Amino acid sequence: MMEFEGFKFDSDSGCLYRDGFDDPVVIRHKLLELLSYLVKHRDRIVSKEELLTALWEHGQYREHSLSQSILELRKVLGDSASSPKYIRTVPNKGFQWISPITLPRQKLRLLPNRLLLIAGTAAFFAFFLLLIVFISSQSQKQAEQNLKVWVLPFENRTEIQSMNWVEFGLADMMASDLMLIDGLNVIPPAQLSALLLTERGEHRSDTEFIKLLLEETAIDIAIKAEVNLVNNQQTLSYQLISLESEPIDGLIVRKDLAVAMPDVVNELFVKLSPQSKQQELPKYDYEPSAMHEYARGVQALTNEGAILARHYFGASAQIDPRHYWSLAYLGVCQLYLGQWEDAKKLLMRVSEKDKDKNIQAFVKYWLALLEFRQGNLKQASLLLTQVNAVEISPAGGSQLGRWVNQLNSQLTFLQSSDFKQGTINYLQEPLPVEVFGEWFGGYSLRDAPFNISLANDIKQLKEEVRRLAIKGYKPLLFSRLLLLAQQSELEAKERQFYLYQALNVIDELQQPYEYAQTLVLAARYAITHGKELDIQRQEILDLLDKAKEIASTINNEYLLSKVEYFYQLANPRLDE
Repeated sequence: MMEFEGFKFDSDSGCLYRDGFDDPVVIRHKLLELLSYLVKHRDRIVSKEELLTALWEHGQYREHSLSQSILELRKVLGDSASSPKYIRTVPNKGFQWISPITLPRQKLRLLPNRLLLIAGTAAFFAFFLLLIVFISSQSQKQAEQNLKVWVLPFENRTEIQSMNWVEFGLADMMASDLMLIDGLNVIPPAQLSALLLTERGEHRSDTEFIKLLLEETAIDIAIKAEVNLVNNQQTLSYQLISLESEPIDGLIVRKDLAVAMPDVVNELFVKLSPQSKQQELPKYDYEPSAMHEYARGVQALTNEGAILARHYFGASAQIDPRHYWSLAYLGVCQLYLGQWEDAKKLLMRVSEKDKDKNIQAFVKYWLALLEFRQGNLKQASLLLTQVNAVEISPAGGSQLGRWVNQLNSQLTFLQSSDFKQGTINYLQEPLPVEVFGEWFGGYSLRDAPFNISLANDIKQLKEEVRRLAIKGYKPLLFSRLLLLAQQSELEAKERQFYLYQALNVIDELQQPYEYAQTLVLAARYAITHGKELDIQRQEILDLLDKAKEIASTINNEYLLSKVEYFYQLANPRLDE
């Protein structure tokens, strides 16, 4: 077991531990391989080509996978590319491990009459470990070879406005059920939906454009569908679009598509992967109207925020108290809206009542986030380790997996010795957008699944912001505004503009924690760019005063300490 700042690492078992914690950090296998290789060769710079040869099979997207893995590993360790403590990037050369390593003391004396027995035992265990590593490696390779499927937002062709919930609600239900099938990595409709928006705020769905997005995002298949009503039956007219073949058309007819979704997915999977063994999903056993209200809640949470969504989820749970997903999402809405005690009680109730592994993973993550916001860092870390490993595998494209890694990154920062001693430099803290941006369907440009230039990414983000504003999708709009505000390639005035726009949006969404975080982020930016922006001291103090008021109301010591830090920093910085 080797040790380095804040962590212990057992390269044999492949377990990484934070100091003071008995449970290993939840981390995917490829990151452990990368960590082990960098630590093993810490005496020199390891080139990108060497890492690709040693750890990745040949493939078109392996360079992107390496960059993604370096970023994820840094997040887990709480490291920064600009001021690294663990992994240093050497431009045009590669990467080097720079944190000092303490190795365990070895026993030099062995009893001669036991030497042979010990050697034989060691050989057996070495073989056993190699077998475990091989099996784990094969599992990881299999995960990376899974079919990557993107469910696009559905189109409502019924001409009935009250059926608009099928756009994201029904599409998300399909994505959730597809995630239960082995061999599929599923991207839900909200995750990349902003890429589809047209000038008028509509979703573009022509085949050639979808194929272009598939190529840029390295996704295998997109599911495009529209819902209609024919002879009192609901129809799902779908198209499977891929780069490898012509689109495959299909039609599924059911009395109620929401209630019949497991059966719909079973039928669809035969077309998606005809060579695979058919996997039958169990049918829903819920009241149909509860399913409809749940789908409306998912649609509202994606497009309009928690204020409206909570009413739909509450209605669904009242119609059918057994629909625990509605209760879980109602708890998420309460968390967003600052009703933390209510959220905790509700999420704990769901955890106790429904033992399904998927809902358990979902609930434990949100409970971990709640504990984090309340300052219970050890409990938050413990809950993260309990999240089902299948559900958090980033190799599987899991959204929940990215959330867990982001929260782990923030926990690592707050569990540092500097924070405990009260000497922390909040200017080095991971930006809040990296911690809560994706909870609104956002992605960091450094994580974006695109093989295009940064300049094009920023241009694309600006287009998305304009179109999301037209459409009125406030949660997605907030995340994109935050992402633009953190881009150093933009002029300071423009970044400040996007920050203030994000403040307006999150204020309308009535989410106090995110609002306070964004206020502090705006103050932080004003302090570091005060002279360039010609910002008055009172403007910064006003931002911090609002953040302090919110932090006091929700009793968040972490936010209060951050506000006090920037209060002290504001005066000298502006005078420099």
